[in-house]
Amino acid sequence: MEEVKKETAATSDEQDYRREGQMFFLGSWVQGEIRDLRNEIRELRKEMAEKETGLRQEINTGISLLRQEIKTVENNLRQEMKTESNNLRQETKSLENNLRQEIAALAHGIKSLFWATIGIAVAALAVTISVAVKVWR
Repeated sequence: MEEVKKETAATSDEQDYRREGQMFFLGSWVQGEIRDLRNEIRELRKEMAEKETGLRQEINTGISLLRQEIKTVENNLRQEMKTESNNLRQETKSLENNLRQEIAALAHGIKSLFWATIGIAVAALAVTISVAVKVWR
């Protein structure tokens, strides 16, 4: 009976040691896993920071390119507006000169018509006077 008690005590001591060993093993395993997870999280954060930096640079490059394109388009539009404005001014001056020439030609034509009418009137008056003189004689 004593032998059974000793064996039972020895097995119970062994089981206690095993439990404690297993707990120590499990505790150190869990700590190792936590350490590994922390390292992995750190690496993932680094990777995310690199990706974020890359994306920010890409966005900034895109914004810069868009700004340059907008400036180019704006300058082209300003140049086009200046060209069109100059063309319209030249066209207006040309039209104004043509109208002045037409007005001058019309004024000359009116003067010619006026003097022709006066000439006809004077000639008619001369004919009338000559007829009147002949009739009177």
